[in-house]
Amino acid sequence: MRIARELHEVVAHAQADTAAHLASTDPVQSQKILANLTATASSAWLELHATVGTVRQVEGFDPDSLEPSPDLDRLPELISACEAAGLEITITAEGEPRPLSPGVDLTVYRIIQEALTHATKHASVHAAHVQLAWTMLRPTAPRAS
Repeated sequence: MRIARELHEVVAHAQADTAAHLASTDPVQSQKILANLTATASSAWLELHATVGTVRQVEGFDPDSLEPSPDLDRLPELISACEAAGLEITITAEGEPRPLSPGVDLTVYRIIQEALTHATKHASVHAAHVQLAWTMLRPTAPRAS
């Protein structure tokens, strides 16, 4: 299960890095990547889950010993850990918070985790700002070429 979680993190990490890189130069492409992130990560999770599913049947394996996947409810723990490492963090939120699907919730947590980890390790200024924006995306009509 830990391997599956790590694979999920790697897939999300790669797509999130690409989306972050494109956010300022190509926001439309960045939004498309982020929209596909959940589907890609979920697919990877299901494939790996099927592959390692037999591990759960090993004698002596205690599924209760596994921690749940992190989500935004664990954001305060992440913030505290980064602040303990010397990073000053501010958080703002826009819009009305609403429940997220487990895959999206985990993905958002992992993106924030990765960004704060990079800021802790590599930023010349030891400060970071996390902005959560709760919006409803409306699908756009396809354009004719």
